Amino acid sequence: MPVLATIFPFGVSFILCFFLKDVKVSSHKDKLKLSIIIEDLSKIKIIFIFILATTLITEASHTIDAFLNQLQYIRCNIDIKYFGLINVACQLACLSSGIAHKFTKKFGQFKTLLSLTFIILFSITVLIFNAN
Repeated sequence: MPVLATIFPFGVSFILCFFLKDVKVSSHKDKLKLSIIIEDLSKIKIIFIFILATTLITEASHTIDAFLNQLQYIRCNIDIKYFGLINVACQLACLSSGIAHKFTKKFGQFKTLLSLTFIILFSITVLIFNAN
């Protein structure tokens, strides 16, 4: 049921996007070329990589939360009335990400990002293949 409750609103949102009116671009349309956009992205490469990494992590977390976690809870015989409490604990863990700057300051941005990415991949793998 939670999977279906997630899929239908996304599907409706996708369809409604086709009925949105386009935003008018400034009168300097000739300046909005792909080469200029790519040049601007190369100037802010670190921010672009950060946004891309954040997007991937957020979508992976959402997918796990919406599709895998609840199935895993059922497999572990956790009563459905505790799903909300578990979700609150997970959200509090997400809020604790505000202290990530301490790790970044200590280990550097690249090592922190790489480490967190591997931790996420490891956690997903354990969640998929573990029955407990």
